[in-house]
Amino acid sequence: YRQGLKQYCNPTYELGVADGAAGKPSSVILARQGLCMNNQVHFDDSRYQQGRAKGLVSFCTYQNGQQIGASGAAAPAV
Repeated sequence: YRQGLKQYCNPTYELGVADGAAGKPSSVILARQGLCMNNQVHFDDSRYQQGRAKGLVSFCTYQNGQQIGASGAAAPAV
């Protein structure tokens, strides 16, 4: 459990790229922080955030914005 929790509390660059490209808000990962702190496991999302920034470049396009707007959905809080 502790080994798995260490991985959970240190999300990867690759996950960040995937989440950024999908337009997922960073609050999804930041919500993990409480569990990590409660179990005294260091939370480090720096690599994740670097990857997410790269992924957001491919998400934040005119076409994606137009599709989201045309569907009537709210713009994601990226």
